Amino acid sequence: MPRSFKQHINLSNLYSQFEDATKDTHRLEKIGDEHKILVPIEPDTTRSSQLVVSGHQGDEPAGVQGLLQWCKERDVPSHIRIIPVISEESYVNGTHFDDDGQNPNLGLPSHASDELESLIEESERLAEISAGGYLSCQEDPERGMGYLLVWKNGGKHKMISEMLDEIKSRFPVHKNGLVNGDEIENRTTLGAFCVDLGARMALTVETPVEGFSLPDRVACHMSILDLFVR
Repeated sequence: MPRSFKQHINLSNLYSQFEDATKDTHRLEKIGDEHKILVPIEPDTTRSSQLVVSGHQGDEPAGVQGLLQWCKERDVPSHIRIIPVISEESYVNGTHFDDDGQNPNLGLPSHASDELESLIEESERLAEISAGGYLSCQEDPERGMGYLLVWKNGGKHKMISEMLDEIKSRFPVHKNGLVNGDEIENRTTLGAFCVDLGARMALTVETPVEGFSLPDRVACHMSILDLFVR
């Protein structure tokens, strides 16, 4: 699989689609200087906020498309916050890296990419909106296997097991399908950062780009989202 996936994306149109899909429950506003976030119009104060993100890398389209389709087909709960695209640069370019050649999901917080610096500076707000959990919808563009990266599970073993079952039902999996973030030497992703801020759990779903259709990958992300927010 080449490191570039040309998508011909108009970001204004993409955000408009997210905004239209959630117009009854959420509004689009800014967080930091570089990012747009969907926040509840009437937040559910009885539940801890959960943060869902996608678009870390532009050669991983199913995360963004799965999240958008999920927003279109579901009533997004009012305890959910959504950052549709973490790295606009890589997403527009259809590459794994930003315009400076940096992986936007590594190096946090001390060596964050230019795009993510302002988001990291919003650490107090990030802590608030991810307190109940963090989910990143991503893909592995160089591997024909899926897996679930767990930075912290907060005792949600049943949910994690169900997510793994969903991934295994669709794709071959890396090892047993579960990667423990504590065993990863480079612990500098946004998910790990949110855990350090106090998130109760942080999960990254990785569907395989190589050898599988985009609709299959999108469907998997939608099912994972259902499990995460219920």
